[in-house]
Amino acid sequence: MTRVRAAERRDQAIKLRLKGLGYTEIGAEMGCSRRSAYRMVSRAVELANVKRHETVEQMIVMELARLDELQRAVYDKAVGGETKAIETVLKIMERRARLRGLDQPTKVDTRSVYYTMGEAELVARARQMGLDVPEVLTQGGEGNENHKDLLPYTGGPDNTVIENPVTGPGGPPPPMSGGG
Repeated sequence: MTRVRAAERRDQAIKLRLKGLGYTEIGAEMGCSRRSAYRMVSRAVELANVKRHETVEQMIVMELARLDELQRAVYDKAVGGETKAIETVLKIMERRARLRGLDQPTKVDTRSVYYTMGEAELVARARQMGLDVPEVLTQGGEGNENHKDLLPYTGGPDNTVIENPVTGPGGPPPPMSGGG
């Protein structure tokens, strides 16, 4: 079978597949096996993908050539200090970098420092907001293990006392060392 005839049969097979025919039906229609019908459709899809990829690459090459030509037209003025020409060259350079995939995504630091607020901080924050605080939460002292958070916050790297961020100066405790 000639290349031209093979290409025609692939085109016919893909058209039948696009109409919704199954491979068995395509084979029956074209006088070939189900397997041959599948191969023809698969090859047609593969060639279409290659062609599309080549077309995209060709378009990028053409765009890059256009950008080169535009940059040549204004480059001397830009180097000479003309502000408008400098802006134009920079835009051309940005576009070229995007087409070539040279720009890296912006890195964002997503690490967080978590701070657990004890009862004392909650009580103080509630009072600052003008909320009523049940008296049981404000009673600390000896023998009351449920309200030991009324004591100063401890939690520095060496378990040192850190100022209460709500009732005392200094803000939240510093992050623990070593844990990013």
